[in-house]
Amino acid sequence: MGGGTGLLGGKKVIAVDGGSVHSLAVTEDGAVWATGSNAEGALGINSTSNKTSFTKTNITSGAIAVVAATDNYDGGKSSSYVLKSDGSVWAAGLDSNGQLGTETLDDKKSFVQVIPRGATAIAASYYTALALVDGSVYGTGNIKHLGFATDSSAWRELGLLATAIAGNKMIANVLAVSSGLFAVRGANPYGEFGLGNTTTQTDWTSTGKTPDYMGAGYYHTFYLSGGALYTTGGNSFGQLGRNGVTGSLVFGVSTGQGGSNVVAAAGGGFHTLILKNNGKVYGRGANSYGQIGMGIDVNWPDTWDAVNYDE
Repeated sequence: MGGGTGLLGGKKVIAVDGGSVHSLAVTEDGAVWATGSNAEGALGINSTSNKTSFTKTNITSGAIAVVAATDNYDGGKSSSYVLKSDGSVWAAGLDSNGQLGTETLDDKKSFVQVIPRGATAIAASYYTALALVDGSVYGTGNIKHLGFATDSSAWRELGLLATAIAGNKMIANVLAVSSGLFAVRGANPYGEFGLGNTTTQTDWTSTGKTPDYMGAGYYHTFYLSGGALYTTGGNSFGQLGRNGVTGSLVFGVSTGQGGSNVVAAAGGGFHTLILKNNGKVYGRGANSYGQIGMGIDVNWPDTWDAVNYDE
């Protein structure tokens, strides 16, 4: 077995996302495909059978973005989210904390509609789903870490107008760009907010940064500004890309290749990838499974290096 065409159902792929144990893809016809662990139904194929090849879900048209959330990187516990071109949001999988936003705590084996209209972006953090709806940030699930009295199985407005959202994948928090400024709310145990502390922020707090783009891994956060990558948070595998720090409570510019001409970045669990303006991809951090693509399965904490590939 192996190989394949790289197409799904003969269609080109236009969007992808990966959790710890499952992956999602959107094809050019707006269908959603899924593969991997399916114990809670996160693949959206009306079963709990695992899959080792991409399988079409019950979302057969209209999809433009997907989020594959994993709330336990050791054993799965996954949920999935789909944004459609009509502004609706659909969800499947684990619902233990109300993170699907169905107003129940029942896992779903097929995608169900959870927001009918108005959504323009989706994201997820720890047992928490996030969406931009009519320009406002909404959340459901483990929102008590965002300053609410209890978790919620219904989508709640979080009191901020924004243009972009994200979240640390193993921490219940939300990152947003609002009026051009990087704002944060929720848990902050490793200094993921870059505020100089590890204090949970129960309301929106501005970092004072003006990012061109922002994102996160499990316990680290980053943004791009002027072609440079700035990072904060956990650094156990060198994922911050900053020499001489074991972790950081404040944003600092990456050293080496991360310091200039960066046009995009992505956070894995404990690794970071950057795309430079020369079209080359560089990686740094955890690599024990070869997840950075260095051609070897050892961690890569010390330098940014270009990834390898096989044809």
